[in-house]
Amino acid sequence: MVANAFLENGNLKIPKLGINDTFRIIDKLPAGTYFWAVQTIDNEMLRSNWSQECSLTTPNFDSQTPTAVISSPTNVDSFSVTLNAQINAHGSNTNISFEYGTTDTLGLSISANPANLNDTILHSVSANIENLNLFTTYYFRVKAESNIGTTYSNYLTFTTLGANNLATATTKQATEIKATTAILNGIVNANYTPTETFFEFGTDTFYGNQISATPSNISGNQTTNISANISNLSPNTTYHFRVKAQNSVGISYGNDFIFTTLNSDSLPEATTLPATNISAATATLHATVNARGNETQIFFQIGYDTTYQFEVLPNPSQLNNNSSVEVNFAVSGLKPNIAYHYRIVAISEIGTTYGNDVTFNTQISTCPRLNYYSYFSQMLNNQYNDISNHGTEIPVSNLDDGTSDILDIGFPFFYNGETFTQFRLSTNGFIKLGNIPFSSPFLYFDAATVNTGGIFNATDSADIYLLVR
Repeated sequence: MVANAFLENGNLKIPKLGINDTFRIIDKLPAGTYFWAVQTIDNEMLRSNWSQECSLTTPNFDSQTPTAVISSPTNVDSFSVTLNAQINAHGSNTNISFEYGTTDTLGLSISANPANLNDTILHSVSANIENLNLFTTYYFRVKAESNIGTTYSNYLTFTTLGANNLATATTKQATEIKATTAILNGIVNANYTPTETFFEFGTDTFYGNQISATPSNISGNQTTNISANISNLSPNTTYHFRVKAQNSVGISYGNDFIFTTLNSDSLPEATTLPATNISAATATLHATVNARGNETQIFFQIGYDTTYQFEVLPNPSQLNNNSSVEVNFAVSGLKPNIAYHYRIVAISEIGTTYGNDVTFNTQISTCPRLNYYSYFSQMLNNQYNDISNHGTEIPVSNLDDGTSDILDIGFPFFYNGETFTQFRLSTNGFIKLGNIPFSSPFLYFDAATVNTGGIFNATDSADIYLLVR
C-alpha cells in the first residue's frame, strides 16, 4: 500500500487497492475544476503509464442550495389560513412544502403552490390550509428540498379567530308599509358564532311581539341582510321595532326604529259567509268583498284548523269594485265527517284584510251505492254491448281491448278522498272511476260477482279493492 503523496508536479497521489472495477470516493472538495488519471502498481511494484487525463467540476454548494424565506400568513379565519413564502431554486429541481402544527415540533405538512421550481427566479408560493381549530396558535415554516440540499425557513406563528363572540345587530328602515302589513329589515354578523335572528316589534319600546327573521340562522363572519314580513297590524298606527341576534354568548339588539301604517280608509273590506251545499266531499264557500277601488287579489283559505292548510281562488280572483260583491267557490275532494275552517283574504297595495273564520262539517259518507250488472258488458260473438246504449255492438279483437263510453254515475260518488261523477267499463269486468282511458294509471274496481252483477260501495271494503295498472 502506498500512502498519499504529492507528485513532482504538485498533484496529489491517492492509493486504492483493487483488482477489477475499483473506485475511490473523495469528499469535502471545494468548488472548482479537478483533473485526474489512473496508474496501476503490481505486486512487484512495477508501475504502468498514467491513463488519459480526465476532469470534473464541483458546484458551488452555497449558491446552489435553495433560498427559502417565510412570509406573513393571510386570510386568517376561524378554521383556515393561507401560508406564504418566497423561494429561489437556484437552478436545481426543488420541491416546496409548508410544515405546521400547534407546537414548534410541527408534525403536519402540505405542498406549496407551485410545489416544484427549477429556475433561478425568486417565486412567491402559498398554501391554503383548512380544518384548523378555533382560536388556536399554530407554528409554521417553509421547506425547500433539492438534490443539492434542503433549506428550512425560520418559524412564524398565527392564531385562528375565535367563535366566542356576540353577534353584531343593526336595524334598518322598514319597507313595503301598508295599512296592516310591513317588511322589517336589518343586518347581522354572527362573528363566527352560530346565531339565531329575530325582530321585536310593538306600539312602544317594550315591543311585546317577536318574529323569526329570514334567514333565521346564520354563521361565519359575513354581514347578512335579514328581513321579516309582519301582518295583522292596526291601520294608521306607529310601531317600534329592532333586530335581535341571539347566540351561545348572549343577545345583541339593534337600535330602535319606527314606522307608521297607512290609513285604513282604502283598505279592502272582506267578510266570510256561511258555507252551503255541504255534502260528504263538497261544499260551496261564500264571502263578500269591497275592494275600495283598488286592484285587489282575493282567495279563500281552508283547512282543518285556523292555520288553514289550503288556498283556493274564486272566480273572479281579482276585484277593483267600490261596493260589496259576493264571491264563492265550490270546493270538492273534502273528507267526510270533518270540521273545516275557512276565511276570505283580500290583498291590495294598501294592505291585507282577513275575513272572519267560519266553520262547517262535511256529512257522514252515506252516498248511494254505485251498481252495475255485468251482463250488460259480456262478450257476444266478439261484439261488445256498450252499457250506455243497450244493443249497440262495438267490434273487439279480444276480451281486454273494449271499453265503454264515458258514463254518468248520476250522483257524486265519494271514494278515498275524491269525488267522481263519471266512470268507464271494460270488457274484462273492471270499472274505472272518472273519465280517463284505461291505459292511464288510475283507480280500478273489481267486480264482486262477474256473472250476476256487483255492488260497489265506498264504505264496504269487502266488496271492492284497488287495482293499479
